[in-house]
Amino acid sequence: MSRKTVKFELAHKDFKTTQFSAFHSYEMIFGEELSPEEVLKDTYMLLSDGNWARLDENSTISALIFHPERVESPLSTLTRLMEKVKEVSCVCMYKWESVKVPKRFISSASTVESPRGMPILSTLFTEKLATLHELQEFYSLDDALRMYDDFTVQNINKALQQEKATADAKSKR
Repeated sequence: MSRKTVKFELAHKDFKTTQFSAFHSYEMIFGEELSPEEVLKDTYMLLSDGNWARLDENSTISALIFHPERVESPLSTLTRLMEKVKEVSCVCMYKWESVKVPKRFISSASTVESPRGMPILSTLFTEKLATLHELQEFYSLDDALRMYDDFTVQNINKALQQEKATADAKSKR
């Protein structure tokens, strides 16, 4: 598991971007709006000389991001590029179907969450499935969701086994 690099074409230009970390993707989905430099910091555009230009500075973005045939405004091209980059990192959250926990295992007790909480990511590092550093640097959001689902399945299976063992013990009395 690691952050993947994805190549794509937009406005007749070739780009490549590396998925954001799980932590950064979560912030992007649930946090404040980010600047183009922040969204595009791990995105590159292929230049005519065969080199890749990193789109991490306003001047580079302004010079390179436009539609070569002037079919749309530079702002429109930039907006579409930013949306594509966000999609590469965050679409998994929108398509994610969490593991269904049997209702009998769901408590009605109230819980407390941190005001800056990221419940899925918090579970991963408090349960020592990943360090905060790994979630900030190495794992993608898709990786984090897979780990969270695996952890949930493991705990449901433990609860089902405990439930069965308890029922078997009662029937043997």
